[in-house]
Amino acid sequence: TNGGIPGDAFVSGGQNGGEGANVHLIMTTLSGTSGVVRIRNNSTPLIDFYADGSIYLYLGGGFGTTGQTLTSQGAGQPVKWA
Repeated sequence: TNGGIPGDAFVSGGQNGGEGANVHLIMTTLSGTSGVVRIRNNSTPLIDFYADGSIYLYLGGGFGTTGQTLTSQGAGQPVKWA
C-alpha cells in the first residue's frame, strides 16, 4: 500500500480529522496472568514489553540489572544494557 513492500502491515492513527493520533498495542490480563507486547522479525523475537513496565531485549542482554542503562552500539546494531 502506498509504496510499501508487499506483505507490509501498517497501523496508523490520525488519518481522519485535523491532528495526529496515538497507536495502541494492547496486552490483556486474564486470571492474574498478563500478556506481552512482542516485536518480532519473522519467528525471531526482538523485544518484549511487560505489564509491569519492564522491557526484555532478546539481542541486548535480557532484562538488564538494577542501574543499567540502554546503550547504543552504533548504526545497524541492537541497543544493549550497560
